[in-house]
Formats: sequence, C-alpha cells, structure tokens
Amino acid sequence: MASGEANDANQFENFSNSKSAIDKILLQPFNYIEQVPGKQIRTKLTKAFNYWLNIPLDKCNEIGEIVQMLHNASLLIDDIEDNYKKRGVLAIYLWVESYSAN
Repeated sequence: MASGEANDANQFENFSNSKSAIDKILLQPFNYIEQVPGKQIRTKLTKAFNYWLNIPLDKCNEIGEIVQMLHNASLLIDDIEDNYKKRGVLAIYLWVESYSAN
C-alpha cells in the first residue's frame, strides 16, 4: 500500500471514530427519552391495524418501531418548546444540563 493510501485509510478511520463519538453524544437525549416507559399506544395501534392489513409480523414490528421513533422525536421537540416534565421525568434539555454538570 502506498503511503498516500495508508494516510487516506488513517484519515477515514479517524473520521469514522470521531463520527461514532459524535453520534453517541447526539443520540444521548433520544436514548434518554426512549427509556422512559410509556403506554405503548402506538405499538398497540400498529398491531390492531395489522389485524385487518395482515402485514408480515417482522414488517409490522419494524413499522411499530419507526412510529415509536417518530413519536419520541416529537417528544424531544415538545420538551424543548414547553420546558416541563413529561411522564414525571425532566424535560430533555434539563436532563442534558444535569448530565453535563456531572
């Protein structure tokens, strides 16, 4: 391998490692809100609709997960806008501030 190719490989590896670290940091609020237990209404609705739609179970589960992720994203935005507790836990930016202080 030529020295230029080795340098390119090292740069890519450094970028991949730093991207993973950045992704981990950026996903902390999402992961936090994902751990807060809810009523799982969207999951139940997905399964109820599947009673009529007869989608393969693996696809139905994927759809349910995507719907839940979208809902969690909307909760993050709502937390930022409203500044209050939801489900009895800190609004996400308050959690980030307390997490950063530790």
